[in-house]
Amino acid sequence: MIIIKIGKRIRELRETRGIPLGCMAESLNLSVSHLLSIERNTRRATSNEIADICRVLGVKRYELYADTIDYL
Repeated sequence: MIIIKIGKRIRELRETRGIPLGCMAESLNLSVSHLLSIERNTRRATSNEIADICRVLGVKRYELYADTIDYL
């Protein structure tokens, strides 16, 4: 089984760029709790949310998914 955990990667990229959680949530038109759930991997981001997250962070999808796959 393959499990993709992008939440940690989203948080790393957001913090590296100095984007506060609230500002990013606002840019994505999401609540802070929704974005926090995505970052904690307790909620799966939709395809549209992933596209918006990539846009806000200034990365391509493949950059977002780098080092996020666990094999069980």
